Amino acid sequence: MDFNEYSRTFLHFHTEEIPELVSDYLKEQSVDLADLGAGDGALLVALKLGGYLKKAKKVVAVDLSSERCERLRQYTDFEVYCSDVTSIPEIANNSFDFIVCTQVIEHVDQDKLLQEIKRILRPGGTLYIASLVRKSYGWWYYKTADGKWAMDPTHLREYASQE
Repeated sequence: MDFNEYSRTFLHFHTEEIPELVSDYLKEQSVDLADLGAGDGALLVALKLGGYLKKAKKVVAVDLSSERCERLRQYTDFEVYCSDVTSIPEIANNSFDFIVCTQVIEHVDQDKLLQEIKRILRPGGTLYIASLVRKSYGWWYYKTADGKWAMDPTHLREYASQE
């Protein structure tokens, strides 16, 4: 599937749903936070509406899609970088205390992503990363470029377990 078509078709609607590990962490923290692969900002908007970003010093959203970045700029006051999460030259080394990266690692070169996270995360910082886990009983609607069945046509891989 064409990337621009994907950005127009697969919208990430705003929600009030926040992963418990993220909300628990942010309750008492004053952090510089980055959302890598922020999409349309669903998680960041939920965090803001839930009051979890009141103590945040800086909030940055990064996404590859210029269309999604433009939507983010319309609905938020966060810094937005339209960049590949595996290489974010706009962000200096050791910039963030807390990084969230949800439903992204399956779309990109995981080693490059993890290296970039290591570069921009401060020593002692925290990473929350999430992906889907492919179960044998799931329904798979799409074929990837290499002909494998997948939940999403842009997945490079789908993990078989949390490990």
